[in-house]
Amino acid sequence: MATDRLTAQLFHRMAQGFPFELSVQMARMKKLGRLVTVAELYGFHFLEARQHVFSISVAFTPDPDPQVRARAAQLWPYAPYIPELSPAQLKLDHQRVRYDLLGWKSLKTRLPLSLGCFGLLALGRFAAGNGLFFVAAVICLVAVIIGVQLLLARQALTALTAAGYRRVPYAPGRFTFAPPQR
Repeated sequence: MATDRLTAQLFHRMAQGFPFELSVQMARMKKLGRLVTVAELYGFHFLEARQHVFSISVAFTPDPDPQVRARAAQLWPYAPYIPELSPAQLKLDHQRVRYDLLGWKSLKTRLPLSLGCFGLLALGRFAAGNGLFFVAAVICLVAVIIGVQLLLARQALTALTAAGYRRVPYAPGRFTFAPPQR
């Protein structure tokens, strides 16, 4: 399968052989899951995905496992063409990205920004005179959005644990999901 611009950028960064972060402009989570699957196929381990204001960064590091390195060495001569990817693995990597982008970790970073914007909007509505109804409506809307995000993150966590993935810390206070064969 031919590659697109984002996958070509991923191959360029992987060819250097060092840990890296790939920043993308608000891509779909399935697209990010596909990038994770390709990177792991070519010998890099997915660490985490973080959402910034207008972009998402995905962090990768070289995988030290000799079996993974041997498989990657066999595939590198054919880069940037990608062999057929397993639909089950694509779905699991999609769930890993979803968990990182919708879980508590990301909610803690987005909540202050959301509350600050909400505060500015509420001040403007209070000045206009109809602020109480607006504040109540926005609070309900934010609560529903947070609930849906946490529900999706819980579903992703359930799918990953059912597939045998386990949480592995890689830095103080940060963890990633390791595939079952590790």
